[in-house]
Amino acid sequence: MFLSKYGTARHIYIPVIKRAVVDFAVSGDWTPQAGDVKISKDGGAAANVTNLPSAIAMGNGAIWDFSLTATEMQAAQIVVTVADSATKAVEDQSFIIETYGNASGQHAFDLGTATVTLPTAERNSVADALLDRDPSDGDAARPTGHVFDDNALTQRRSHPLGHDARERVGRSTCRERHHDGDRPRRVGLRCGAAVGS
Repeated sequence: MFLSKYGTARHIYIPVIKRAVVDFAVSGDWTPQAGDVKISKDGGAAANVTNLPSAIAMGNGAIWDFSLTATEMQAAQIVVTVADSATKAVEDQSFIIETYGNASGQHAFDLGTATVTLPTAERNSVADALLDRDPSDGDAARPTGHVFDDNALTQRRSHPLGHDARERVGRSTCRERHHDGDRPRRVGLRCGAAVGS
C-alpha cells in the first residue's frame, strides 16, 4: 500500500514479475498495451490508466514506473491492476494507494503540514481524553490517576519490641549439660544381669 497526497501526480516504482517464473520482468519481456493496466477510484468502474508503465533497468532486472496523473489521484483509495491481456508475459498483480491531505481523501490530515491546528471542539475532546475528564462537565476539576500519591500506600505497622531492644536481649542460647541424649557416646557392655531375665 502506498500513501500519497490527494490530487497530486505521483510516480509509483514497483517490480513486475515475469509469468511462471520468479524473475523481474524487463522491457524485453513485456510491452504494456492499452487495457493491460487499469485504475479504479473509490471502488468505481475500472478504466485504463492515462500513462502506461515503463521499465527502468536495474542491473539484470527492472522496476516499472507507474506515472499517475493528478486527476487519477483524486480519490480516497485507488487500486491499480496489471493483467497482460495478450500474451500473458507477466503475472497479474495490483497495488493500492490511499490519499491524504483533503476532506475527500482517505486521511483528511495533511502529512506535509509541519504544525497542526485543531478546531476547538477537537482540541477539547483530546484534552478530555488525555486528562480523563467528563466532557459533559467542562468546569469540574478532576485529579489525574497518574500522579504518585504515597499517602495511599499501605502504612507499616509499628513493632512493639522495637523500642529499647538492647535491654530485652538475654543470654545466648546454649546446650544444657544434663541432656545426656544430646552428647555422642559409645555403646558399652556392662557386666551384670540382663534386663528381664
